[in-house]
Amino acid sequence: MTQIVLTGAGGALGSHLVSKLLAHDPQLEIYAICRSAATAAGLLDSLPTPNRARLVPLIWDLCDSAATSAVAGQFIGSGPLLGIHCAADVSWRKSAAELYAPNVLASLNFCEALRQSNRSARIIYVSTAFTRRDATDFKNGYEETKALAEREVFTHYSDLMPTTFSCSLVTGAGNDGAISRFHGIYPLLKVLSIYNPPAVIGDPRKALDIVPLDWVADELATHARALTAGFGYSDEVVATAGPAAAPFKEVLGLAENEIEAFRRSRGLAFVRPTSIVSRRQFAFLNRAVKTWDTPGSMTRGMRIWSRLQLLLDGYANYLESSQVRPPKNVTRPAPLAVSFMPVVMRYWLNRFGREIESGARRYISALDDREPNSKALGVDTFPGDPEDAR
Repeated sequence: MTQIVLTGAGGALGSHLVSKLLAHDPQLEIYAICRSAATAAGLLDSLPTPNRARLVPLIWDLCDSAATSAVAGQFIGSGPLLGIHCAADVSWRKSAAELYAPNVLASLNFCEALRQSNRSARIIYVSTAFTRRDATDFKNGYEETKALAEREVFTHYSDLMPTTFSCSLVTGAGNDGAISRFHGIYPLLKVLSIYNPPAVIGDPRKALDIVPLDWVADELATHARALTAGFGYSDEVVATAGPAAAPFKEVLGLAENEIEAFRRSRGLAFVRPTSIVSRRQFAFLNRAVKTWDTPGSMTRGMRIWSRLQLLLDGYANYLESSQVRPPKNVTRPAPLAVSFMPVVMRYWLNRFGREIESGARRYISALDDREPNSKALGVDTFPGDPEDAR
């Protein structure tokens, strides 16, 4: 029986991948590495009943090196074994030191478990297309640790014949917008939906490389099936939009169309379009507001926005630059943003409609306060921040 070991099975990509792989191959058995029994139970509940018997959850904290041998001993069977490493801490706010354990040590422990299984094992290492293993310049600790882990895997575990599968910013599925974790562009959508800001930092001409979850999962599943069937080998797959990537201004406009319709349906005004400015222009506006110190809600709104902008510092790097690797070894081109962004937006707005409306009304009320704080605005509690593993 064909067997796959998957980490990050409860994450956005991993959970989608499990469903696709099991549905395609009735003989496939998947070992799903989960961080907790609750994650494992949720994953099983998400599957059709006939497929649940072919999913074997294994509870393992990938950072626990001491448990590696014990986990390897549970990969019972003969024949080839394919490991797919989707698990990662995708936070753009944490330092490389903070991310070393979940992104580097965990990767090496997983490789070691595959090696100790004493089977003909291979690994697909899932990474980000915004960096590469030989990179020296990084936007954040996430990129730095993903590149470091990739180098370590290819250096010390070449016997596993590793393949890197890299993707850009992943949104919900193109057919229905669904996704189980909200990172990537979702914190930006949160700010746009609740706070209707006067401006965001970015470059309207630069392409924003976003790809829908179902297309990414299809490409990863296709590559995994090819490896398990012995149909060739490639050390790299890059699942990015490439020529299909839309300018940031166009993506922002698609998002604003849906946000405006949502807010007006809830009796909330929406002023558009949101201006796209450089960091230098935003810094000037911020200094001007502080210098003028005029009374009224406009000044207080700008002060609030300057605080909210701190949340988006990490995202501005991706909105100002088109630096992403071109597609490579994909089986079909990525879809255009116009074909999936409206669906993605509607799913997200419907999923968190109550929180968005409540946050927007708190923000409007806060404009009348002299010193509003982030907790009063709901900045620290609203779902969508990128702290969940992929």
